[in-house]
Amino acid sequence: MRLPFTIFRQAAIAMGATRADRLVGRRYRGLGAIFILHSVVDDRQEHLFDPLRTGARFLDAVIRQVRAEGTDIVTLDEAMARLASRSARRFACFTLDDGYKDNLTVALPIFEQHAAPFTLFVTTCFLERSANNWWSGLAEAVKQSDALEVPALGRHYVTATLGEKVATYRELVAEVERGRLTDAGLAALFAACRISLPRIMDRDALDESELRKLAASPLVEIGGHTVSHPQLSRLEPGEALREMTENKRWLEGLLDRPVRHFAYPFGDPASCGAREAVIARAAGFQTAVTTRIGNLFPEHRDNPTALPRLRLFSERECLRLVEFQRSGAAGALMTRFGDPVTTM
Repeated sequence: MRLPFTIFRQAAIAMGATRADRLVGRRYRGLGAIFILHSVVDDRQEHLFDPLRTGARFLDAVIRQVRAEGTDIVTLDEAMARLASRSARRFACFTLDDGYKDNLTVALPIFEQHAAPFTLFVTTCFLERSANNWWSGLAEAVKQSDALEVPALGRHYVTATLGEKVATYRELVAEVERGRLTDAGLAALFAACRISLPRIMDRDALDESELRKLAASPLVEIGGHTVSHPQLSRLEPGEALREMTENKRWLEGLLDRPVRHFAYPFGDPASCGAREAVIARAAGFQTAVTTRIGNLFPEHRDNPTALPRLRLFSERECLRLVEFQRSGAAGALMTRFGDPVTTM
């Protein structure tokens, strides 16, 4: 049984981190944590509160909260070193996936203000503009219309208000994930709305010069995120290895530096497991991160290509949710409901 992530949000608001910490003790608290983000924007409303978009003010608040608690913000290399030494001083890492342009224009200035390092995991298809960024196309279709026809579903949506747009967008994303709104249905919708996915990708994704600018910052480490952002578990081992190694080689050639860290696309148990952890090591990565919810423990030093992370993206931004995850309560719940998060 998988526990819906919304339960975490509800529990966090109801309990708070202090009470959660008393309930789970230190068993799940660990020595530190890795945070996952994707896009960082000034106004989430403009993006229909897409869960992949983190608000700039919220990111700033999280960094301030982490620092106020006496937690160090460190690189992934330093995190692994502290796990090996079992350092008593708590730490946190920040990571951003995919390669959004706002990682340079919005996120970097925030991290610079706090002198906080972070790792950016870049997928080749973002920079090469070959990604199927259907989610961005759906958002554009909903935003630009007061009423939307979706022939593939046989449905008509009223999208005049912000609330109607948000509800429609979330429903259409769910229909894609269920397989009811297929690539053909999306293509027909985008054609009717005169939406160009390549143009949106060019607007939203980093290009090579922008990635080089990011990589030039002493605060930024660039990591791998595959060539085409697939569910690696669905690929043959050789193809999964190729997705990792070609992305690694491409980034190293572009940036003229080693790429030593990796993030699994999607990162959930259905997308990566023990096999992928072995393949990541074979590809030459020193660490690899999942999206399984959990903190870091000394034993992760022995399995560095199966690291859990905590989420800074959701429908609702809430500092209590961050505290709830860091307390270890979220990891305890995930383990209770059959999805172990401290090992893979």
